[in-house]
Amino acid sequence: VKEFDLQLGTIFLNAGKKDSAYNCFNRFYMRDTTNGVAMYNMARVLYFTGKTDEALALFDKSFQTKMVTKSDIKKDKMNDAFWEDKKFKPLRSKYF
Repeated sequence: VKEFDLQLGTIFLNAGKKDSAYNCFNRFYMRDTTNGVAMYNMARVLYFTGKTDEALALFDKSFQTKMVTKSDIKKDKMNDAFWEDKKFKPLRSKYF
């Protein structure tokens, strides 16, 4: 049950329901504010809703936990948008 919000958030994000996705990821994060996967997924939603600066700050925080790897990011083609974004390049250089 613990992972349910992460799974449901991913389903919502893939279905384009970004607000619902963010709410799921945030619920999980509120139960464990050190969880880098929750932070990463919240950052993805922020990025896909045009909140790039907020997303980059949260991506940075999530990558510091070492809970998200390059292969995790590359698994989902949706992530190519931020992976290739020039604003994301400093984080790629720093962590990957």
